[in-house]
Amino acid sequence: MTTTQTVSVERRELAVPGTEYTVPTITSTGRHNVWTLNNIPLGCAYNSLSIAVRHDGRRFMDESQYEAFSKDIDVDSFAHWKGGANYFVILSDDEMQHIASVGFDTTYWDGYNTQGKIPADLPVPEVYEGMGYAIEEGMAWKADTVEELAAQIGVDPAALAETVARYNASCDAT
Repeated sequence: MTTTQTVSVERRELAVPGTEYTVPTITSTGRHNVWTLNNIPLGCAYNSLSIAVRHDGRRFMDESQYEAFSKDIDVDSFAHWKGGANYFVILSDDEMQHIASVGFDTTYWDGYNTQGKIPADLPVPEVYEGMGYAIEEGMAWKADTVEELAAQIGVDPAALAETVARYNASCDAT
């Protein structure tokens, strides 16, 4: 049984001081529910606001339907593996600003953490700092255009630009 308690968030730059959140104190695996900057890149990778692409620059899954450990036989577990052992996740600056001010829309990636997870809808202003460290370590890339990003990650620029344009057009149509 998961217990919860209401806590006042007073961590450095975590949220507006004095804002109250209900946060589980123990995860389903019995660990205390805490998180660090190390959780941010994984949160971005499994975020419903992202675009997941293979090395050919093509999208391969519905990112909003990601589920690590599916409870239903009709839902794929680990859908991201359809992209292969390595794939890329693209986030725009608008999406990063959303995470900083509103939080992650999904946190289905709890099973991959040793510490817990970042609660959904908790503002994470440290998202730029966490991703900055990932960039420094060569685990993430940053570019001003889709074509520049494609060059950095070794993906065909035309294919990636077409994928992003098709994705954006689909979003605009809804």
